[in-house]
Amino acid sequence: MRRALVVVAVLCVAIWAWWAASGDVKSEEATVAAPTGTRLAVPRPAGRPARASAARSVPAAPAMAPAAAPIPAKGGADEAPADGAPGPVDRRVDAPPDADAVRELLMQELQAVTDAAAPCADQWAAVEPNLDDKLVLRFALDADGLQDVWIEGHTSAPDAVLACFSDAVWAPDWAGISREPLEVSWPVQVRGE
Repeated sequence: MRRALVVVAVLCVAIWAWWAASGDVKSEEATVAAPTGTRLAVPRPAGRPARASAARSVPAAPAMAPAAAPIPAKGGADEAPADGAPGPVDRRVDAPPDADAVRELLMQELQAVTDAAAPCADQWAAVEPNLDDKLVLRFALDADGLQDVWIEGHTSAPDAVLACFSDAVWAPDWAGISREPLEVSWPVQVRGE
């Protein structure tokens, strides 16, 4: 009898563990915490202030415009906008009237990041031959500038590579691009040279 109880207890624990791993468990931690193991934070370089002052004028939005939600990350980050212009795709349902001006300002900074981050990606590929051929950088911005940046799908990188990315992504002046918070995904091609 005692052995049967132990077997039943072990089976219950195994079934619960399987159920919890399947994602059906709704807990406070699961709904609040960001997914682990899917992104690598790119730290702000030492000595760089936490928030920059807005050096450019933020595009003016009409008084009646609804507040813009962050751009969700759906689909490919490198798709062209519907009008064919280069740059990130605005996936907000109700894009504000200044969306084109915001995209234009973003493109200026993203091009600088692309140019500066390409050698970082190549440096990483030199030490990790199985690295994807495209890395996706994810930026969180608000009116004060860049607030957070991470590399999607990775949990670690060599210190020198992370320092290189840090210098590349935090160097541009991100202040004043948009009045509303934005999240932008941007690919960096790995040439592996």
